[in-house]
Amino acid sequence: MNGTLIVELLRCFNIMITSRQLFQTFLFIYESGIPVALRPLIWPFISRTDIYRRKYPDTYYATLLARANTELDEKVKLDIEKDLERTFPGHDYFNTPEAIHCLRRVLTAFALKNSSVGYCQSLNFLAGAMLLFMEEESAF
Repeated sequence: MNGTLIVELLRCFNIMITSRQLFQTFLFIYESGIPVALRPLIWPFISRTDIYRRKYPDTYYATLLARANTELDEKVKLDIEKDLERTFPGHDYFNTPEAIHCLRRVLTAFALKNSSVGYCQSLNFLAGAMLLFMEEESAF
């Protein structure tokens, strides 16, 4: 995680620290829960997606989605479809067609990018949780 971002995060909490305490303080905040408003900023750094964003072109996600129609195995597509309606069924966000479409696209792109895994049960909940706090492409 970027040290500047950590310092900014700590300023949000009004925590003054020395450089030696930086990691321990961040670890405490991380373990006690990242505030909801900061999750879209923090999660990409924790998951190291910032590295992948620099590694792949800006069009990578769209390219994967375009390729999915012809390259993704039909069984994988069916497995994804089965789990879409099962994702957080009581949550208002996932009762909208747009949310289901976003979830489908994220899971489809993941399955194509990670063909050795494809799709496995419960990935829908991981992607769904990300979609609650992040834009679609960032959740991918």
